[in-house]
This record gives sequence, structure tokens and C-alpha cells, in this order.
Amino acid sequence: MPKRTLWFGLGATIGVMISLWTRAKVDKALSQSTPVQLYKKASATTKRLNYDIRNAASAGSVEKQIVAQDLKRKLLNE
Repeated sequence: MPKRTLWFGLGATIGVMISLWTRAKVDKALSQSTPVQLYKKASATTKRLNYDIRNAASAGSVEKQIVAQDLKRKLLNE
């Protein structure tokens, strides 16, 4: 009988601790999900994406010019 009481107490304690930990995580996530916080995250993501797209377009333009020059040079040498 003491084994059952021990295991029940241990299981109940672990269950309560997990429940409290989960509640704290959920409360933290909800507190970070205010409209202002969501706006800030979306704004930062949009700015970073815009920066990345501009860099990719610039790199593509430079590469296009290099390839065009190489093709012209090959065409004139033939």
C-alpha cells in the first residue's frame, strides 16, 4: 500500500508542476501577442524581407551585366 501512495503522490506532484509550467508558458506567449507586439514583429519582418529582395535584385543585375559582357566578347571574337 505505501508504494501506491508514493506513486500517486509523485504522479500528482509531477502533474501539478507540468500544469503550472504550461500555464506560465501560455501566459507568456499571450502577453507577447498584443496588437502592438504583432505589428512590431510584422514590421521588422517586412523591412528585413524588403532589404533581402533589394540585395538579391542588385546582385542579379550585376551578374546579368557580367554575363552580357562575356557573351558580347565571345560573339565579337568569333
